[in-house]
Amino acid sequence: MTIQWPLKRLATMNSVFKGMTAIVVFCHVTSTSFGATTQEYLTNGIILFKQGKLSEAASNFEKSIQLDPSFALAYFYRGLTMQASGDTNAAKASYDKCIQLDPKFYKAYGNRGLIAEHEGSLDDAIADFTKAIQLTNVAQLYFDRGLARQRQNQRDYALKDFDQAIKLQPDYAEAYGGRASIKMMAGDLSGALEDIDRSIGLKPTATAYLNRGNIKSRTHDLKGAIVDYDSAIKLDPNRSELYVARGELKAQEGDLVAAVDDYDEAIRLNNHSAPAFRDRGLAEMFVDNLSKALIDYNKAIEIDPDYAACYADRGILKYKMGDRKGSKADFQHAIELDPELKEKIESKGYSTDGPLLDK
Repeated sequence: MTIQWPLKRLATMNSVFKGMTAIVVFCHVTSTSFGATTQEYLTNGIILFKQGKLSEAASNFEKSIQLDPSFALAYFYRGLTMQASGDTNAAKASYDKCIQLDPKFYKAYGNRGLIAEHEGSLDDAIADFTKAIQLTNVAQLYFDRGLARQRQNQRDYALKDFDQAIKLQPDYAEAYGGRASIKMMAGDLSGALEDIDRSIGLKPTATAYLNRGNIKSRTHDLKGAIVDYDSAIKLDPNRSELYVARGELKAQEGDLVAAVDDYDEAIRLNNHSAPAFRDRGLAEMFVDNLSKALIDYNKAIEIDPDYAACYADRGILKYKMGDRKGSKADFQHAIELDPELKEKIESKGYSTDGPLLDK
């Protein structure tokens, strides 16, 4: 299990509107430069965006731009609207134009960085976050850069970014969570637990409880972990991965019936969850429901054809079912995807090359 912090952070884009009053006042002061109609379209667009009417908001920002093609602020809000609606190409084009018109518009760099990170272009994301940080000293930018660096396995640099975010904003719950993730990966479980406790104290979210449960499971506090997963589910009962996490621990405790119930619910909520099908398959295999287990393993691999661990599990299942050839093929494919699985499979007494063992 790993610490998770959602990349969705588009929700944090709404923080842009905390300064909206000042921005609108500024625009009114300079409205003679842009014309009253340009300002009216901008203001109407902002109101519509806050109401969730993205198409109408975009139309207003577009009209504002048509009246004054040099209006950087209108390009920014058009980018924000396109980003919120999922049209990242249009959003990037708007942010590019905004930055071209106003190279010191740090929020445009920050938002463009979020898009790059979401698309996996981590070097571009870090470059944009760094440029924004050079223009202003804002905690969220350090947090965002820390997450991107974490995904690049630049853990030392990520840790420094999370530290700086917390220094600038001591009540930044997500930054404590990010730092907890780095500490857990470094094996500092007590430090990770301290940070995630602080995060939950500041903002008790389902993700934070999930992360604390993951840390507790690493310290073998299974009962404490399950309590945290329970709390996460109470806060967000429609999140499939929470049931998968709780089911895994129930299975470890030997309560396979309760584990299968959790996997069933996870699959009901998300029938494209490969881990849910794989884990349910494991539970079914342990109680000798081999045909049901095979159906679940097949489904997990159908969803995620590169699911190495699932091929290994299915190899064991096929061996139990007498399909030696299929078993060996699954073991070999698992190792092709993840060479470290060879030792794990053979430690259980199964052959991964050469003659098959008779168990």
